[in-house]
Amino acid sequence: MGKKQFYLLAAILLVNYCIIFMYPLFYSRIIRIIITLICFGFYLNIRNKANRFVLYIFLFFLLADVFLFFYETPLYELLTSLSRVAGYLLVLNHFKKLYDHKASDKIAVAVFVILGLINLFGLHLVTNYVYNTSSFTVIKEYNVYVHGLVLIAACFYAGNNNFNQTTGKSLFGAFFIFALAFADLCALVGYYFDFSLFQYIDRTFYVFGLIFLIKYAEKCTTKVIKTSKK
Repeated sequence: MGKKQFYLLAAILLVNYCIIFMYPLFYSRIIRIIITLICFGFYLNIRNKANRFVLYIFLFFLLADVFLFFYETPLYELLTSLSRVAGYLLVLNHFKKLYDHKASDKIAVAVFVILGLINLFGLHLVTNYVYNTSSFTVIKEYNVYVHGLVLIAACFYAGNNNFNQTTGKSLFGAFFIFALAFADLCALVGYYFDFSLFQYIDRTFYVFGLIFLIKYAEKCTTKVIKTSKK
């Protein structure tokens, strides 16, 4: 990353932090969709047939950001999550196609499965607590579980792909989905538990997640030869 890109990233994060600190949630949602649009614009400059799936991911993310403005309405809360889940399903489908069962290290797979189960248990604890202390409904609860399961599955396939290939492309692939997954978790905790600190963490990982997504899309122009680890 050059100095100009570093200063631009620092400025974007600083603006986000200031808005989160000084203004109501509505303005934070405005700057969020602006960030998504800016990153979408960068992606359009590198769009090609190999990374076309990223186009649809961005479109679903933008749709979710629009619904987010009405998040306090149950219907739009559901639509926000479903739009993001649709984007993550595209990510899951993409990395699932790259999954090579024969080349996968059994120990690595076991570790990813254990981590996934731990994350699922943590999600259950958070969801159960929120369900008992807020206006959480059964539909919201199942929606959160679906959201979490799709993300865990996407992280598994992306992480396994990176473990097998260990290239810059696979690394960016793992980085972007893990960053977006952690951002979503922080957003859930920050919103329902009213922890302002998690709003800053959420926005930080969201920005980095989109940047890594663009870097991954940029590297999707070339084919990668799969190598198995022994």
